[in-house]
Amino acid sequence: MQRTITTYVRHGAAALILGVFACGSALATGRYERDWKIDPVFGLPIPPVNWDGGGVGLYDPVASGVATWIYVAIFACAVIWGLRESISSRSAIPLALSLSGISYIFAEIFLDVMGGVVYANAADGAVISLMGRHLGWFLISAWAAYGGLFALAAYKVFSKPQLSNKSIWLGLLIVCAGQTVFEETLGLFNGIYYYYGNQPLTPFTQFPWWIILPTSGGVCLLSALVYRFNAALQGWKSIGIVLMAPFTFSGFMGFVSLPAWIALNSDLPWGVTQLLGLMTVAAGLAAFALIMKLVLQRDPLDPRGFGQSF
Repeated sequence: MQRTITTYVRHGAAALILGVFACGSALATGRYERDWKIDPVFGLPIPPVNWDGGGVGLYDPVASGVATWIYVAIFACAVIWGLRESISSRSAIPLALSLSGISYIFAEIFLDVMGGVVYANAADGAVISLMGRHLGWFLISAWAAYGGLFALAAYKVFSKPQLSNKSIWLGLLIVCAGQTVFEETLGLFNGIYYYYGNQPLTPFTQFPWWIILPTSGGVCLLSALVYRFNAALQGWKSIGIVLMAPFTFSGFMGFVSLPAWIALNSDLPWGVTQLLGLMTVAAGLAAFALIMKLVLQRDPLDPRGFGQSF
């Protein structure tokens, strides 16, 4: 009985802290790019930056180049780590996970078109074009680094059933905090990318915080599925991990991002916009809890619980 009461108190305290944090974010929001207009035909926000860098800000080759090489270095470290893990474990899964970040570029259209973000490029800087969006080396390297490193790290964590559920939640918090700091830092530099539309939860620069859980959770879903079905993904079948990455990411993001997408692609009042952003945050937490429960066979509400081997 005493343990049950203590558990409820802990859950209540965690919910209170999260609520205060979320409300604070909502109250501070509003510093994103507001130089946008609604298309009179389709009723959707018009991207404020042309693909060649024209619009609210010009393309900055220095800022974009430095960021690109930083991401390339991170990706190289992830691949080296994955290769070492594959050699030591005699499994191709770690290497495949470190390479999976490359294919996440195909899921970028969810962030760009539905999520209201556009990238500034040089006139000849577009590598591929998807749904009218021109994607350059900065974006490819960013996904290769973030997706590859995070997917491998999450897999390593999930494959340790002796870690408590509390550690799993703490790991998610650390990843979200790290992503926020990095994105907010990039947001200080002009000429790389711009968020637009009626974005909820933008307390500092232009980075909308509603996007944190959909992106991190999307990568976690891949890692959790790979761990759960690792026996079926050995050898040449590990190639399926790279192919599966954009689908699992898109599935998770679509599952939790609908409220925020509705908000930013409309001209709703401030309060409704922030409420929809908070709904996406709540949906992201619930979806991650479902990953723990249905895929990893963990009880997300029991911080002292443990996982199991697959």
